[in-house]
Amino acid sequence: ALGVRIRRSLTVEAIEHADEAVTVTLSNGEAQRYDLLVAADGIGSQTRTMLFPDATKPQYSGQLSVRWMAPGPRIEREGWYVSTVGRLGFYYLPQGFVYVPAVMNVPEWKWLSHEEVHVSFRRLLDSFTAPAVAELRSRLTPDAELIGRPFEWLLLSNPWYTGRCLIIGDAAHATTAHMGMGGGMAVEDATVLGQCVENASKLSGALKAFMQRRFERVKTVVDTSVKLSKLEQVKGPPSENRALLTAAFQAIAQPY
Repeated sequence: ALGVRIRRSLTVEAIEHADEAVTVTLSNGEAQRYDLLVAADGIGSQTRTMLFPDATKPQYSGQLSVRWMAPGPRIEREGWYVSTVGRLGFYYLPQGFVYVPAVMNVPEWKWLSHEEVHVSFRRLLDSFTAPAVAELRSRLTPDAELIGRPFEWLLLSNPWYTGRCLIIGDAAHATTAHMGMGGGMAVEDATVLGQCVENASKLSGALKAFMQRRFERVKTVVDTSVKLSKLEQVKGPPSENRALLTAAFQAIAQPY
């Protein structure tokens, strides 16, 4: 309805900068000129590599994240549980599933197979005696679809743009999930970018205004999340965890 063209199965093969436009060559050989290129292609962004070849690479936090949509009815005493192996939480969804996020310390990064993720997750479940987690454990079958991913993070240096090309979302500032704000920060990027473009007379001014509004805010989320991850790994005091979260939430609650 807004005139947006959505095209699938294409990648950017080349980017050519010019004062008045940026020319983008796609994987099908097509080349087009645009006023602005916005790349939101995730933590493994190939566009970031093309635009900023010397940029910092994603860093492993030392923790493994596992996500599971457990079938079945609601389990009483929803919330977070902690053991010596890791922590997990669960929340019922109206679609008839219990959503289970879990975090475990894994000092060295490695890509885990389906079987290895199951073994690690089963070990975590076995470390709890709470009846609610025991009920969860009874629902875990060998064919259950578990999504196991290493917690990685990235904060691209300011600015995230060069010429008429801008990086946003996880491509610029991927974070661990300890504040639960990675997706929110990405959506904010898009919203603020629209506001900055609308309110500026020149694209250069819009991009500068965007960075002024976004960088410190996003840095607070990324830095705090990584600190919380490290604190978990050394079994730091809960009071320090609360202090970090309180300071971060107070900062991002301010108008910006």
